[in-house]
Amino acid sequence: IDCGGPDCPSCPVDPTCDDGIQNGNETGVDCGGPDCDACPPTCNDGIQNGDEEGIDCGGTNCTPCNTGDCGDGTTDPEVCIGSVCGDAGAEVCVPVFVGNFDNLFGFQFSLSYLPANLEYTRFTAAAALQAGVTVGSPSDGTVNLIWNDPNLTGVTFPADDMAFEICFTVQTVAATPITFRDEANTLRFFNASGTRIPGSGNPGSVNQNCGNTPTCTDGIMNGNETGVDCGGPDCAPCMSTCGEGSDVLNVCVGEACNVAVGGQACVDLTVSMFTDITGMQMSIFYPAANLNYASFTPNPAASGGLQVNGATDGEVRLIFFRSADNPISLDDGDVLMTLCFTTETAATTILDAT
Repeated sequence: IDCGGPDCPSCPVDPTCDDGIQNGNETGVDCGGPDCDACPPTCNDGIQNGDEEGIDCGGTNCTPCNTGDCGDGTTDPEVCIGSVCGDAGAEVCVPVFVGNFDNLFGFQFSLSYLPANLEYTRFTAAAALQAGVTVGSPSDGTVNLIWNDPNLTGVTFPADDMAFEICFTVQTVAATPITFRDEANTLRFFNASGTRIPGSGNPGSVNQNCGNTPTCTDGIMNGNETGVDCGGPDCAPCMSTCGEGSDVLNVCVGEACNVAVGGQACVDLTVSMFTDITGMQMSIFYPAANLNYASFTPNPAASGGLQVNGATDGEVRLIFFRSADNPISLDDGDVLMTLCFTTETAATTILDAT
């Protein structure tokens, strides 16, 4: 009654382990959590599991791990991002190596990370590379590094020497992949004639597989939790509906599963305690390498006052404003708006609302 179809909110359905969607306490589609079988390991889930010998590499199913210097196994240049661990509030510096750095005249790359977990602070460069390197306009969730040979003579640099360090302040101790944003277009190497040549990138991470003690704020389901940072003996109970048990306004971000690369992933933003509201603003953060913002559809009751006030790689900013004499109210569980993204990868992607 009063649910389903194109105009009304989705009808509530009790989660099961065979309904073909990720819901309830599942950590994957019909798997994981306290009720379903464990999810099978994959070669793109960002953790070392199954019989992998490293993160998403090695073993019987994944590509071999690079156990030598950056660039081993290829003659093309390769940028390799390191992995480090750090406490909340600490500065961590991620090493960057470049393999097959032979007579290069320039290269550039763009890195993506979850801005709720890391904040860019600075970079350093090896002495031989300092004269030609810049970081171009870092923003929340993205940092771009550009190097050019200022002497135009071609530079060769050892693969086992650290070329650069990119430093961040840890905002939240949670596994945070550092990936190449739109690698096909933003990772570029140039030879002596200025011609672009083939190359590749190897991603890194901060606080991934570091053996951190599970907490109720680390953004993943671990320890005795029955949901992400909720449930079990140590954390607050998980909400079965948006804002359940809360006496303040809540905005809850939905989920989209089984979306093919290049397809549209649309998630609902539902609300509770949305009573006599005349204004609000918020941002949705996400790894820019995984998603591209596409569109939004507002609840008709909020149309005219609800808009996307700027969308950049890794962030969508939302704003709602009505005159003081024209507030609106929505029922608990109503959809405020639907956000749609184009998927760039099949990897699990967390949307962080602040």
